Amino acid sequence: MIKQYKLLKKQNNFEITLNYKGVKVKVNFSGGNTYKGVYPKCFERDPFKQRAIEASQMFKDHEIVKERDIPEASDKKEAVVVQPRKAAVRKAVVKKVVPVSKKTDIPVQQAPAPQPAPETPAPEIQEPADTAAVTEPTPDGPANKEFANLGEAILFIAQSWRVEVKTEKEAREILKAHGINPKIKKG
Repeated sequence: MIKQYKLLKKQNNFEITLNYKGVKVKVNFSGGNTYKGVYPKCFERDPFKQRAIEASQMFKDHEIVKERDIPEASDKKEAVVVQPRKAAVRKAVVKKVVPVSKKTDIPVQQAPAPQPAPETPAPEIQEPADTAAVTEPTPDGPANKEFANLGEAILFIAQSWRVEVKTEKEAREILKAHGINPKIKKG
């Protein structure tokens, strides 16, 4: 709704800065004519500025008066759309998701505490077709495996050993325990 205010001072133009709720609000009155005795007016659509003007000392002293309210077509639409705050807030329901291996319907187990690498050579690892290639272990050290991201490494661990890991550190420890030197790209 547009509100029209009139400044009861003989001025052509007048600008005032009002302090309202810690905010400085500039209000411009214009269209006055000191020769003809026409007072300057202000048309305001912003509800915050309207409240600032009506809370000002000049409004209380009747130096500024509200001449009229001008209804707009959008006022009727807003009245229908506006809902109480309590009705608009909805609680999010969080469900615990248990990851399941793609090979069987067995839930994935939590990762055990990391153990030192076994002295015996690691068993042959079957790699899913969609993951990166593993270079064969050399007598000098473990096999190298490159992952595009952390998610791919976690998926590889879950599919290969049915172990659930949540962090990069856990993933690296599990892979190293199985004789794989992981290279996990960031991004």
